[in-house]
Amino acid sequence: MVPKVVGTRAAPFSLIGGHYPNPGQQMQGYTAYLIGADGHIIRRVELNCTDDEAAKAEAKKLADGHDIELWQGARMIGTFTREQ
Repeated sequence: MVPKVVGTRAAPFSLIGGHYPNPGQQMQGYTAYLIGADGHIIRRVELNCTDDEAAKAEAKKLADGHDIELWQGARMIGTFTREQ
């Protein structure tokens, strides 16, 4: 997984989450949106993960008191409430 927070610098590769692709496995791009109490997006986090399940696991870690919407392009992968 390679997290990249829009508007700040991020390392090109990261050990966060410990998701490494198997040799030959393609990483896929996902976007996690943190939703504020007023229902508006307060932050966008770009994720590169091996599959939907890995992206869901990483998105859940971001909740920290906020709801999360996880997208891959125009396809919604899931929503996670702060209670989950």
